[in-house]
Amino acid sequence: MPGPRARRGTPWWANLLFSVVLPSLVLSKLSAPDRLGVTYALVLAVLFPLSFGVYEAVVRRRLNPIALLGLVSTLLTGGMGLMLLDGFWFAVKEASVPFIVAVGILVSARTQQPLVTTFFYDEGVLNRDRIARALETEEKRVEFAGVLARASLHFAGAFLLSAALNFGLARIILKSQPGTEAFNVELARMTALSWPVIALPSMVTTAVVMWVMVAQLRRITGLDYNTLLNQAAETDDAA
Repeated sequence: MPGPRARRGTPWWANLLFSVVLPSLVLSKLSAPDRLGVTYALVLAVLFPLSFGVYEAVVRRRLNPIALLGLVSTLLTGGMGLMLLDGFWFAVKEASVPFIVAVGILVSARTQQPLVTTFFYDEGVLNRDRIARALETEEKRVEFAGVLARASLHFAGAFLLSAALNFGLARIILKSQPGTEAFNVELARMTALSWPVIALPSMVTTAVVMWVMVAQLRRITGLDYNTLLNQAAETDDAA
């Protein structure tokens, strides 16, 4: 009998559409005085990622610490824009979110519930029941704890790099006076560039860390990839 199917995640293109594409288009195309104007364009741009985050939390029930930080970051972007704070404070805000995540990962690595498990050791990706049964000796459990500790260090490093890139990108692009059409256009450019400059390298780093962790799990447990990966295991059971 097949096990319960893992809940399908949100398509990557939906996150990209609501978090990057639509806000960028609104800020760059609708900030002119004869259209929405600076303030209303900023509010509308913020509403896209904000509503998407609320949908994920309420309807799909997928709220996690990173999603929560994303919502806070979105609200801060809108609030800071309406308060007409200059580009330096936007740069600080952009760097603070990944920095806080990195600190959280490092601190939690010394607890019983490392934050890195939120990203990688998830029931929707890995077959945790079979892995737990395979870690039958204290030696294997200690070795697995070491794998999580190293993954925490690598993943925290990726977020620290993201913080530095976020700060640098904001300082380079945001030059105009807040509350102007030019500033909104620059904010749109920064949002659009955050995908290839920051998000894409972070995704590659995440994939590499995940691949290394699965390879280490395979070595420790002796399980093959089809057994380790939950969806592959479900496919085998269904067959």
